[in-house]
Amino acid sequence: MRSRTEQVATGEPVRAPRGVILIQADTLRRDHLDAYGYSRPTAPAIARLAKEGELFRNYTVQATWTKVSTPTLMTSLYPSAHTVADFTDRLPAGATTLAEVFREAGFATLSMSSILFTGQFTNLHQGFEEVHESGSLPDQQSSKTARDYVDRLLPWLDAHRDVPFFVFGQCAVGEGIGERLRALELPDAWYLVLVPPVALSTKDVFADNALTRNAKELKIPPFFSGMGANDLEPVALARSPEIGAHLAWLRARCAKARMTGSGACVFAEFASQAEAQAVLGELPAAMRGFVTRGLERHPLYDQQ
Repeated sequence: MRSRTEQVATGEPVRAPRGVILIQADTLRRDHLDAYGYSRPTAPAIARLAKEGELFRNYTVQATWTKVSTPTLMTSLYPSAHTVADFTDRLPAGATTLAEVFREAGFATLSMSSILFTGQFTNLHQGFEEVHESGSLPDQQSSKTARDYVDRLLPWLDAHRDVPFFVFGQCAVGEGIGERLRALELPDAWYLVLVPPVALSTKDVFADNALTRNAKELKIPPFFSGMGANDLEPVALARSPEIGAHLAWLRARCAKARMTGSGACVFAEFASQAEAQAVLGELPAAMRGFVTRGLERHPLYDQQ
């Protein structure tokens, strides 16, 4: 990531990150880091990050221990608001975490927690699709977890390189494995989105032997007229009856209903909000859905 100063100076647009990795080093002493002036090269990787990115020298934390300060880091709330103050306290379900914000924006989310306070025990797993905690480590008594977690992270990053991100800040079609994006103009439309109560692993769906890879190439215009299909759909429906039930319900009312990605949602397009709301009104109590309008341009696109 380049500094804000450099971006402004060159006049280049600020674009959404392809991926974000947040590393929290618990009880790490700043005065023993060479990036902050320590005489020995104790952390060369951190020193390189500081040199190539931004180094903050004045930061005020909201609490003196991990149990309380981490919920503040993950929610931007003061301890008096997130109410985590003692050993057994848990973050309220109504609090919005950083992971939930990223996931809602379309990011795949992963948590790797080495200590009790930064995971499910404090309810800080909210918003993460996949959670790894100390109980999954081969040596649960060891405080050295970095090697195990890095070995898990690298294949996860490789498996999720196809996950779409807002890079252009506007509608785009992804080609290749998602690394080539081409701007696309879409007509104004409203969508009814149903959210099945399941979370399939994208990695597992792509690894399924039933997934075919012989679909014919399809141009964009016929795709929007109803041709084409999501090749992941048969695999997702076989793995999850819930996704199949939601898609069948929606297709009974809109034949062109589709499944997103590997099955996080199913959706149908409507010409007006009234039409979408009318179908939403028929939704059974056991299903969850919402109506939204398509965006031609992401709200963050013009923000510097």
